[in-house]
Amino acid sequence: DPAAMAAAATHFGLALIACGLGQAGGDGAAARRELAESPTRTAQHRCINGRLVPTAFILGAQKCGTTSLSGDMIKHIKGLTGAARLPAGSFGNKKEIHFFDVPGPFTRGLGFYSSHYPPCRDTLVAMDATPRYLRFPEVPPRMHDSFGPSMRRTLRFVVILRDPSERVRSWYDHMGKSPGDGGLQKWTREALAALTACAAKRKVDLTKGDLWKSMCRDM
Repeated sequence: DPAAMAAAATHFGLALIACGLGQAGGDGAAARRELAESPTRTAQHRCINGRLVPTAFILGAQKCGTTSLSGDMIKHIKGLTGAARLPAGSFGNKKEIHFFDVPGPFTRGLGFYSSHYPPCRDTLVAMDATPRYLRFPEVPPRMHDSFGPSMRRTLRFVVILRDPSERVRSWYDHMGKSPGDGGLQKWTREALAALTACAAKRKVDLTKGDLWKSMCRDM
């Protein structure tokens, strides 16, 4: 739901970026090249315990090109780096650290977060491309409380979205579905039925945007 995502994004004070993927005449690669210039123009390197801590972030929806965007940015923007290592207790991967959306890693503090990234250098800026940060209401207050006022002013975000119908089709293909399973329409109906059942069980009012605060959001 683009409106719900926009509402979630207001918690971050983000500028939303519409992804060109799947749109008639859209050039997703060109859009990514253009967007890749913006988030680090004023982002600055920050260090904790001698290691970089991210000040650039990519957030968004599944199957919207966040992996391609993060790869393009790290490849083409001089001085931008992703994670260098995955210490014990890590939840994600070198693209998606999942620090602010998973309680276990978050409770270990920013020192653990920075331990994923290279040693400090004035010429480097670290980036965390965990798309799920957009979907979890817990993330904005965790970021706010973790970073002091001066550091918060250096944070830069890119949010990448996609037409919902195109995204569903891409996710369906990604899951390896085939015509023999009843097709996209049947799969979509079943997914919506499961979401509705979860909402009813947990007394979630889907008309009020409460889905974001419930466990049903991951269905």
